[in-house]
Amino acid sequence: MSTLVDMPKPKLVQALQTARNSMRGIKEKGKVITSRVVNVGAQAGTGYLVGMARKKYGTGAAKKIFVPGTEVEGDLAGGVLLSVAGIAGLGDNFSDVLCSIGGAAVASNLAISAFTSVD
Repeated sequence: MSTLVDMPKPKLVQALQTARNSMRGIKEKGKVITSRVVNVGAQAGTGYLVGMARKKYGTGAAKKIFVPGTEVEGDLAGGVLLSVAGIAGLGDNFSDVLCSIGGAAVASNLAISAFTSVD
């Protein structure tokens, strides 16, 4: 078995390049996995918060939260606005997280509305 000292320079350069490429791939995979975990956490957390906010602050049988002075549901409006901001790229590197949070808020609102409207 040859050591680094005994290895010819071209072979050493090739081994070093292979190691760099391998580490680069690991780094990229780590970024993708981290992004996915953040998005899933944002979605789950948003769903939970929408449910808890409606339970605590909601009015009527459906426990809806309205924007003050309007008939607009706050969680639905907030979700739509966050989604549009994410789609428009207003969050720069975090636009995908804005889309996740906005989509989760809209989905939570619709799921709760469907659940409370079933006879």
